[in-house]
Amino acid sequence: MPLVTGHWDTALTALSVMVSIFTLLVALRVLENGRGAAMPSAHRRWLAVAALVFGGGVWAKYVVGLLAFSPAAPVRYAVAPTAGAFILSVVVAGGGFAMLGMARGFGLRLGAAALVAIGILAALRLDMAAIHLEPALAVDMGQFGYAAVVAVAIAAALAWLTARPQPMSVLVLGSVAVGAGVCCTHWLGMKAVGLQGPLMFRDDSEAMPSGMIAPDVLATLVAVFVPTLLAIVFVSAAIDRRRAISLREANEVLEARVRQRTRELERNAAALVLARDEAQRAVKIRDQL
Repeated sequence: MPLVTGHWDTALTALSVMVSIFTLLVALRVLENGRGAAMPSAHRRWLAVAALVFGGGVWAKYVVGLLAFSPAAPVRYAVAPTAGAFILSVVVAGGGFAMLGMARGFGLRLGAAALVAIGILAALRLDMAAIHLEPALAVDMGQFGYAAVVAVAIAAALAWLTARPQPMSVLVLGSVAVGAGVCCTHWLGMKAVGLQGPLMFRDDSEAMPSGMIAPDVLATLVAVFVPTLLAIVFVSAAIDRRRAISLREANEVLEARVRQRTRELERNAAALVLARDEAQRAVKIRDQL
């Protein structure tokens, strides 16, 4: 298979890695928030947000990673495969991720994990199909098979992370590991179509024509917009979770007061019954006299 040489922009590559890790951490926290939601509507809403965050994060990493590579030959990117990759990332991979948050049986969790792996691979394949070079790129299925193995490992790790509530330290370490795995699938996908090159800082000396946007600028906009949006989601999830905890604590206090008042009423009722019985006995004794 012919190779297309080029170089990876160091800054954008690092940015894509950070996007992958941060979006996964936010998705895990949102999923945890959805589990603790008291109302069914809030539960479904947060699961949908978790699917969007996870799938959107995978797609954003792939887009930024794709734009981080500068081939020696002229390259164009098709819109339809990129849009399709977003849909597959959110609906299939994100849907499987959301299912992991509510599935309890082994079979359901296995099916959800399979959806995650399939969604990641399908989005990766469409992301590679968006690259238009001359001559057209061919896919090395052996290299793509390695990406499939990593995707399965990602799904297994997520199945473990979402099986029960985890402390923040575990979520951070898990996000780093799984985020690195997503980056690895993208690198293997790029290698599968013959795109290889070293890490280098981009040369910005070449001016862009009027009305055009440089790939590094576009990638930076995507990489900044997505984490900013997810940061808002993260804060909203934290506030919603804090409100749910406060509401639950207030309900527990109210229930405790109701139980205490009920016990007092029961004691008072018992005392009244005893006093009535004593009065009735006194009346009987007086009548007998």
